[in-house]
Amino acid sequence: MSRILKNVHKSAASLHEAGFVDDVTMREFDALCLPLLRDYSPEEIKRIGASNKG
Repeated sequence: MSRILKNVHKSAASLHEAGFVDDVTMREFDALCLPLLRDYSPEEIKRIGASNKG
């Protein structure tokens, strides 16, 4: 998350705590701030699984 987005999120959280942003809006904002999921190839999944069996 970029520094700007972190600051905007912190401001939104403060507004939520003060009662100016409702729960639904805050959850939607939280969801927008989540990092994108990465697609893994089958080979990468096998390698990750194998490395976790140790």
